[in-house]
Amino acid sequence: MEEFKCSRDIKEDDFIAVPMGHLDKTVFDRIVKSGYNKASYPKEAISDKDGFQTIFYFDYSSDEKKLQENVKRAFEDIQCGKIHRIKGFVQTGVDTKVEINATRQELSVKAVESDKAVLIVIGEQLNRDSIKKYFGEPSL
Repeated sequence: MEEFKCSRDIKEDDFIAVPMGHLDKTVFDRIVKSGYNKASYPKEAISDKDGFQTIFYFDYSSDEKKLQENVKRAFEDIQCGKIHRIKGFVQTGVDTKVEINATRQELSVKAVESDKAVLIVIGEQLNRDSIKKYFGEPSL
C-alpha cells in the first residue's frame, strides 16, 4: 500500500484470525459484516515507451531442452529488456506439444494437447533483435 502511495492504512484489527475450532457466532458475525474499504491512490500515467510489450511467435516449434535453455538465457540477458513472462504452447516433436509458463523465479513445462503453437514474450522495453537470438524472428 505504501509503495503505491495508497491512503489506506491496514491495521492488525482489520484481520480476523482465529483457529478453526474457535469459530463461534461472534466471529462469524464479524466475517459477515466485513466488507470492502475504499481508498485512494495516485494513478500514474503510463506512456507507450514505459508500458508492457508483447512479442508473439506463431506456430513456434523447438526441442524441449533447447526451449528451456533459451528461456533461461533470455531472462538472464539484460540486452533483451525487462522480460516478465514467457508462456505459450510449443511444438516439441511431430505429435508432441508442451505448455511453458516462465518467470524469472519459476519455469513450468508440461505436456499438453493443443491445436495451437504460440510462444509469447511479455515485458517492458523489449529488444526484439536481442530476443531473436533465442527464439528467432517473431511473428508479431
